[in-house]
Amino acid sequence: MSTRFKPIGVWLGARFLNSPAQQDVRVIYEPTDPYGVQLQFPRDGDEPVVWVMARSLLLLGLTPDRRKTVGDGDVTVGPAPLPPDVAITLKPPYPYQPLTVLLSRTELGAFILETLELIPDGQESQHLDVDGAIAVILAEAAP
Repeated sequence: MSTRFKPIGVWLGARFLNSPAQQDVRVIYEPTDPYGVQLQFPRDGDEPVVWVMARSLLLLGLTPDRRKTVGDGDVTVGPAPLPPDVAITLKPPYPYQPLTVLLSRTELGAFILETLELIPDGQESQHLDVDGAIAVILAEAAP
């Protein structure tokens, strides 16, 4: 089944652990990827840097009583040093250093709730276009 809704996105003010820098980042939920959420970092005159993470990871990391970090891959989510923020740590491949982004738990939580209104947790697979994905893979593999 193909999902029929437009992408939703919100700009959030981000701070960074161990840095005075601040930047607005865009959080996006796309109908073509019901499991993922994008975190986009704009760059002057260039395409944004985009990180995609599991919506379920953000949901778990935003749990109000969460005291530990969740995730064991390139992205982890947990409590920020200064509540009520949430800390999202992005771990790019070597030689780049990890980056911890601090976002408002309230604002990110409101965005995630909006995505859950579109596609409830556990119903993502009903919104995947598997036939379309297979057609793209076969077209790219054709000589």
